[in-house]
Amino acid sequence: MGLILRDVELDGSIVSVRIDRGVIASIGDRAAVTAAGPGTVTAGPGGQRVEVIDGQGGALLRGLHDHHIHVLALAAAMRSVRVGPPEVGTADEFAVALRAAAARGPVRAVGYHERVAGLPDRDALDRIVADTAVRVQHRSGALWLLNSAALLATGLDDQDGRGAGADDPRVERDASGRATGRLWRADDLLRTRDTPIDADIADGVASVGALLARAGVTAVTDATVSNDARTVALLAELPQRVRVMGPLEFDIGDVGSELIAAASITRGEVKLLLDDDGLPEFDATVAVVRSAHAAGRGVAVHCVTLVQLRFALEVLRTAGVRGDRIEHAAVAPPDAITAIGRLGLAVATQPAFVAERGDEYLDDVDPRDLGALYPIGSLLAAAVPTLGSTDAPYGTADPWTAMRAAVDRRTRSGAVVGTSERIAPAAALALFEGDRPLVSGAPADLVVLAVPRVTALGRLDKSDVMLTLVAGDVVHDAR
Repeated sequence: MGLILRDVELDGSIVSVRIDRGVIASIGDRAAVTAAGPGTVTAGPGGQRVEVIDGQGGALLRGLHDHHIHVLALAAAMRSVRVGPPEVGTADEFAVALRAAAARGPVRAVGYHERVAGLPDRDALDRIVADTAVRVQHRSGALWLLNSAALLATGLDDQDGRGAGADDPRVERDASGRATGRLWRADDLLRTRDTPIDADIADGVASVGALLARAGVTAVTDATVSNDARTVALLAELPQRVRVMGPLEFDIGDVGSELIAAASITRGEVKLLLDDDGLPEFDATVAVVRSAHAAGRGVAVHCVTLVQLRFALEVLRTAGVRGDRIEHAAVAPPDAITAIGRLGLAVATQPAFVAERGDEYLDDVDPRDLGALYPIGSLLAAAVPTLGSTDAPYGTADPWTAMRAAVDRRTRSGAVVGTSERIAPAAALALFEGDRPLVSGAPADLVVLAVPRVTALGRLDKSDVMLTLVAGDVVHDAR
C-alpha cells in the first residue's frame, strides 16, 4: 500500500508527498489529495490503495543519521546502572549504587569516571561488594573494573590468581601475576566469557531502535571496532539502515545476503583505535590503511587526543586518502584542521560532549587546548565534511541534544566552551540531516515534525518529532 504525507512543510511551502515502494514517488500541490481525509485509504495510480497522513503543516526533514554510535553497548547500557557524573559524584554514592544494584544480582555498571573514586582495583571493589560479580565500565569505554567475583565468573582469574588471559597485556596484573581487576580495551575477553543470551541482546537492540526512531534517526553507523558476523546479525534487529565499521578482515558477506538486504546493512570503514601510551608501529599502520583502500574501504581513525590526531594525519598523508575519516577529533587546533581539509578527510564529531563533560574539561584540559575542543565551526569554515554523531552510550543517544550543544556550547553549569566554534541551528541540524535532496526517486527515509521548520530550529528538541519513516515504513508515530 502506498502512502501520502499531506500538508507538510518543505522549503517554505505546504506540499503533499506520495511514497511508493520505499521511495518518494512525487512531491506536489496539496490539492491533489484534498478529497481524502487523514487516515483515509483511497485509490492511487493504477488502483493502488494509498493511506493519507495529515502532516498539519509540520516540517518535512530528511531522516537523521547518527554517524558514530555503538548499538550493542547502548543496548547493554540501557540495562545497566549508571555510576558516574552527574548521577553519582562521590565515593560514598558509588558504593551505595553498587550495593543497591548487587541486591538484584550481578552488576553491570557504566559511565564511571575516576573523579568519583579513582580507579578502584578488585580489592577496593570487594570492600564494597564481595559476594556478587561487579563489572564497572569507564565512561570512555576503554577500561573495565572488575571485582574478584566478576574475575572468577569471566574466567579471567581462578583460585591461583591467574586464570585465562594470563599473558594478555590488556589484563593488568601486579608484580605477583595476580589480576588487579583492571582490563584495558578488552571487551572481547568479557564478550566471549560473560555475554548475555543473544535473544536478550536482540530485545535490547529493538529498544535502541525504538529510542532512535523517536528522535527521528533513520540510519546509524556502528563504529565498534570488533564488529563481526554475529554482531551484524544482532544489528539487523534495528528498523534503521545500518552502516557497520569493523576490522580489516570483517567480511559482511559472512552474515548472509538475504539478511543484509532485508535489514539494509552495508559495510563501512575499517576502524583503527589509537592510544597515546601504545601507538601502533607506523609502517604497519600505513600498510593497514593501504590494504583497506585496496579492498575498497576507507579507514576511520579514533582520535581523542592531539597526539593521536597528529599520528593519524601523518599515516594518512603517507598512505593516501580514499574515503577516510577522523572519529572525534576531540582536540584539533587550527593547523590540524587545515591538514584535515587538505587531505580531504571527513570528521565525525560529538558536540554533546561539550554539554555533558564541559565543566570537567574546563578543570582538566590545558587552557591552551580549550579552544580546540570538539571544533565544529572551524571544520565547516575549512569545508571539511563534518558528520554529527552521539557516540552513545558514551554520550547521550539524543541527536537533538548534540545539535543544541553545537549551537550554544554550554556546559551543565552554564559556562561556554569554545565560543568561536558555535554554529547556527540550521547548520547543527545539517550535521545529522545531511544534504541529500528530497526529490522524486529519493529513498523515503523521512521525518515529519509537529511544528514548522523555523519553530523546530528555535528549540532543536526531539519532542517535535511526530513521524519517522524508513524506506516508506512508519517506524515511529507520535500522533
